[in-house]
Amino acid sequence: IEPQASGVVNNVNAIDSFDEIKLLTKEAAIQDGLLEYISEDMDTKFIEVVKKQIIHSEIPGKENFKIVYSPLHGTGGRPVKRVFEETGFKSIYIVAEQEQPDGNFPTCSYANPEDPAVFKLSIALADKVGATLCMANDPDADRIGVAVKDEKGEWVYPNGNQIGLLLMNYILENKKNIPKNSAVVSTVVSTPMLDVVAKEKGVKIFRTLTGFKFIGEKIREFEEGKYNATFLMGFEESYGYLVGTHARDKDAVVSTLLIAEMAAYYNSIGSSIPKELKKLYEKFGY
Repeated sequence: IEPQASGVVNNVNAIDSFDEIKLLTKEAAIQDGLLEYISEDMDTKFIEVVKKQIIHSEIPGKENFKIVYSPLHGTGGRPVKRVFEETGFKSIYIVAEQEQPDGNFPTCSYANPEDPAVFKLSIALADKVGATLCMANDPDADRIGVAVKDEKGEWVYPNGNQIGLLLMNYILENKKNIPKNSAVVSTVVSTPMLDVVAKEKGVKIFRTLTGFKFIGEKIREFEEGKYNATFLMGFEESYGYLVGTHARDKDAVVSTLLIAEMAAYYNSIGSSIPKELKKLYEKFGY
């Protein structure tokens, strides 16, 4: 985020050789205040902020709505598991083989939630326990992929644009007291259908260059009073979403929670993610 980003880049560009880089021991870095460990208290603050984004805290059947989740050997397991436990999701099945962090990614050669192949173990578990929704985070837990059963009982994989549209539509149709100047921020390469849906909902759309840092920059500009806009959510087609202003980058923890809520809510009214996506296409065009 500017202006800090330019400062970092300028300092890096000023280095001609790695030999010029000064190194410190861990002890010296701690003594000089350059290394600080984040405590459990910070985790709790983060989880509490994420939980504030919940729209429907009480959903009939939520505790029995079965979801399979995988952190793909990354960092998402601990915070996502905790946020599910603290928001009433009781039927969460975590892929055991992929639960613990492991930089070798032994069960998937390409730990990218955009790739349907990473859902192999998740779908096997889902079929075993009777779940209709699988979610997987990338290893640094800022992106999320989804696999869901359609009306034919077949597994389908909504892409990043489709999940972004569904989330935006779900929030706009269900969240109370949305500011009239609410804005959704996306990138120039994300779906043009976003503009059509947003116009019908009376929401401002802002487009940025590719890269979530530019969406984060827009949040700062909104907070400074520019554009007379209030940030509602941001997303990019590469499976990254942010709801809330607690971060300046995409956040798969809040995204995973809200996608789970969205799916559970639609299930409670006899619908589903594929059905709601079909409704959007039928209303606004394919």
